[in-house]
Amino acid sequence: HPETLTSINNLGALLKAQGKYQEALPLYNEALETRRAVLGSRHPDALTSINNLASLLQATGDLDRAEELLSEAHTTAKSVLGPEHPHTRIFGVNLKGLRAVKKKAEKKAKKQLTNRGSAPAGAPGGASAADSETEEAPTPAEA
Repeated sequence: HPETLTSINNLGALLKAQGKYQEALPLYNEALETRRAVLGSRHPDALTSINNLASLLQATGDLDRAEELLSEAHTTAKSVLGPEHPHTRIFGVNLKGLRAVKKKAEKKAKKQLTNRGSAPAGAPGGASAADSETEEAPTPAEA
């Protein structure tokens, strides 16, 4: 039933908000897989599930998979809902934000590789413990 899927999705959202990503993942996957099977991949509820799963994956650091899903949701939403629909816009903003995070992480990783080759750890310009911290991704909007 559609309300059951919404409840499963909402429980996943609650667990995600509590930082329980591994517990939220199977719920988001179930909501998405069932919505795709019952409603089809182009249905607005399926697109919302795609966005929400991508948001969780982004929070766990799986940026490549999150980008694939957000790209799918955004492209399909433009086609099905139109470019001005609020969900299309949300998916687009989330995709743009994710790509900015990925670009920043790639630049940081490249800089760390360059710095490691030019100075010893702990020395000015060298790698330090602070360099190993990961960049926290902005929280994408859920539809």
